[in-house]
Parts: sequence; structure tokens; C-alpha cells
Amino acid sequence: MQSDEILVVVPARYESSRFPGKMLVSLKGRSLIQRVVDQVAKVDFPCRIVVATDDTRIFQHLHEQGIEVLMTRQEHESGTDRCAEVASMMPGYNWILNVQGDEPLIDPDALNKLVYSVKGSGFEIGTLCALITKTEELWDDSKVKLVQNKSGEVMYFSRAAIPYQRDVNDRSDWLVNFPYRRHIGVYFFYRETLMRLSQLNVTPLETSERLEQLRWLENGYRIKVVNVASQHPGIDRPEDVDAILPFID
Repeated sequence: MQSDEILVVVPARYESSRFPGKMLVSLKGRSLIQRVVDQVAKVDFPCRIVVATDDTRIFQHLHEQGIEVLMTRQEHESGTDRCAEVASMMPGYNWILNVQGDEPLIDPDALNKLVYSVKGSGFEIGTLCALITKTEELWDDSKVKLVQNKSGEVMYFSRAAIPYQRDVNDRSDWLVNFPYRRHIGVYFFYRETLMRLSQLNVTPLETSERLEQLRWLENGYRIKVVNVASQHPGIDRPEDVDAILPFID
């Protein structure tokens, strides 16, 4: 029997190329991963929140805090694969929301908007984006950009600034001439679609940009993008912690 609840999976790896152990870094007394769970718990749709980790330190930390957490395989190459493993263990959910574990200020209203916009839309995958307002963010390759068509469907994701403005020589003017959008690392999947995605082989575009969502586009899957108010970026590197602390309660 399928549940009306949405299964929210928060992948949380200990290893990170830019910031190992970041999931356990303290943000004013609560770990990064706890902060993410705190934000997700504020949504207004019925859900079950499960953290999926491959590390006993993260597992023990969350278990002690009374947060539901599952150990998953270490060999997963992406958070989506980890999410699919959890979904396979919990077959009673039609829809799965994948929230990245490094977004401690993810807006619950943005998650609400994503869920309500995608369900019943005909799309089986949805994600979020927000306008880029700072030039340095546009050129930061850790901040993924996307372009969309007039129907609100993703055309491409890239670490580069896309589209390229051939006739604008001063790159500080690029934000004035085009509404660039930053991808927010949240995905909403129809269950069967998620399971199919987890079986796809790595593609050339994914290998080039190191972005798993390009594998889906390259295989012909459609992704609905929901535009939301500008969000505080996640934590990719140690220096991001000091930048985000003033916004933590």
C-alpha cells in the first residue's frame, strides 16, 4: 500500500573533495546535517525524513539526536544513487524528495513550492533554482548554473556561466544583461523514475562537468525547474562556514 507521505532522503557522506567531514561541522551548536533536517521538518506536506549515510560517525551522531538515519553502501557515486537505495528499502512511497545535506538554510517554502508544482504537472523529476545576484557567484565553478525553456523545463546544467554573452566584453556586465540562475541541490522524483535513473550508465556530459543530472538529460528525461526566491548557498568549502554563520539562528 502506497503512503500519502513523501519520503525525504538527505544523503550525507563524510568524505568530500573540498571539505571532508563537513556534515558534522558545528553551526552555532548544531551540526550541518542537523540544521538541514531542522529546515526540512518545517515543510507543510506530510513526510518522513531519513538521512542516508555511509559513515558510522554520522550515523552515531544522528542516532544520538533521535534523527532517523540509515547506513547505505559506500560505493555510490552520487546522492541520487544513495537516495534510490533508501527508496528500495522503503517501497511504500510514490514520491521521493532528495535534499542535499549541505544546504543548512534551505527554505521550507521552496520545498513546498517544488512539491506542489511538480505533482500533477506531468513531470516526474523536479528541481529548484534562484537568480544569481553576485558576479563572483556566476564565475564560481562550485555553483552550478542552469538554463530553462519557456515551459519551465531544464535545457542544461553547467559549472560555467551559461549562456555565453559573445558581444559583452566586460564580464562584470553579464548579470545586467541576462537573468542567470543558480541550481539548488534539491530533486523531487516519482518513485519509478528514480529507480530507473539509478540504473543508467555514466554519460560523457556527466563525466565532463561532474554533474549527475546531465546523465538524465542525456538519456532524454525531462526536468521541471521551479524558480524560488534567492537562497543562501550551501557549504562546499571550509571558508563557506564563516560566510553562512551570520544567517544561522
